[in-house]
Amino acid sequence: MQLFHVNILAVILSSILCMVIGSIWYSKSLFSRQWSEALGRKMEDFKPVYSIYAFVFLLFLLEAFIFGKISYYARITDVFGSVQLALLIWVGFVAALTGINFIFEKRSRKLYFITAGYHLANIIAISVIMGAWK
Repeated sequence: MQLFHVNILAVILSSILCMVIGSIWYSKSLFSRQWSEALGRKMEDFKPVYSIYAFVFLLFLLEAFIFGKISYYARITDVFGSVQLALLIWVGFVAALTGINFIFEKRSRKLYFITAGYHLANIIAISVIMGAWK
């Protein structure tokens, strides 16, 4: 199912996967303690607000759709090219812009790497699904 040359089912699946990645990334098994410490807070301070998760899901839909459009314009036809594009986008935009914000906000390197790593995992997941499901 295509919309503006983007596979909408791949967009939806990518967005669901990003939500799963987030629930694992910020779980007790991985980075919840380090993340909350880097923010100077306790995990108990974070109560689930389900409307936030709905909005985050919409933003993942937007991210995956835009990735699909860029992939289409770049004429990427396979997973390898899609992952290369994801790495370029992550380095040039996500990692760089997140870094700029963190420098001015005087946030820790630890928090930067947790946050930027999370976005890297998501864009790689999006690129694999979008690249495989043309």
